[in-house]
Amino acid sequence: MLYLHCPLACIFQQIKNPLSLNPTEQGTVRPACVHWLSIMSQEFATGFPSVRQIQNLIRDQQVVEVKLLTGDVLAGQIVWQDPQCICLETEDQRKHQIWKQAIAFLQYA
Repeated sequence: MLYLHCPLACIFQQIKNPLSLNPTEQGTVRPACVHWLSIMSQEFATGFPSVRQIQNLIRDQQVVEVKLLTGDVLAGQIVWQDPQCICLETEDQRKHQIWKQAIAFLQYA
């Protein structure tokens, strides 16, 4: 299961339609969406307490509950994180890539 948010949807649009021609600029090719540029340029800020806490949860393999803005709740272990997403592995070994923007809160002991 994959929870989508605007930047990922824009990337999928980019893949489906990799180049968009602007009719006013003949011969110029431009990306259909520029969100992916800002996503790719973000650095991983390990100085933030929230990032360090998630790294601790990963290291300790602690079970967490993730409540999404949609109201869905997933429980499992966080496998990895990057600037935009976390990957949560549930007890049935399914992996869920969740956009951080879709998370309401994390609950852990």
